[in-house]
Amino acid sequence: GVEKIIITAGTLEEARNALELARTDSRLYSTVGVHPTRCSDEFMSEKQGEIYLENMIKLATEGKKEGKIVAVGEFGLDYDRTEFCPKEIQQKWFKRQLVSLASEVDLPLFLQLIQDHKVTRGHVVPPIALALAKHPLVDQYKLDSLETLMSGAAPLGGEIQEAASLRLNVLLKQAWGM
Repeated sequence: GVEKIIITAGTLEEARNALELARTDSRLYSTVGVHPTRCSDEFMSEKQGEIYLENMIKLATEGKKEGKIVAVGEFGLDYDRTEFCPKEIQQKWFKRQLVSLASEVDLPLFLQLIQDHKVTRGHVVPPIALALAKHPLVDQYKLDSLETLMSGAAPLGGEIQEAASLRLNVLLKQAWGM
């Protein structure tokens, strides 16, 4: 049976909703962070971005105290979809989220959770699947508990799907819709 489920958030509003849902079931946990394709919307100006980041830190601190927000995510870099957010803005706010959320609130990142909690199944978006397939940081973690990954939200190229599957020795499935 399912023992734990982590609900991944890509905006502050999603993180609030995920935390509310996590509070309803002892098996549910959540994350806090801004997905790279949403950085332009969420961090429109320097001032707005700082206020937004401050609110994420408050939510992360509150959720961590309750034991319900367990990681920083979903944030990162997505250079394949810069039409949603330019590379420079992604880089700027990636660094700020990493420093402010991950270190100030002292929450682990995605790979650390997989390793520490021996996660067997996960749901990821294509940029995370790409990172799992190619990023050197992945080699620093013991991820052999993973059996199945589901990639959704957008199509994942066959080459990336195969590379991630082989590297992690997992079944990587896809699902997306319009």
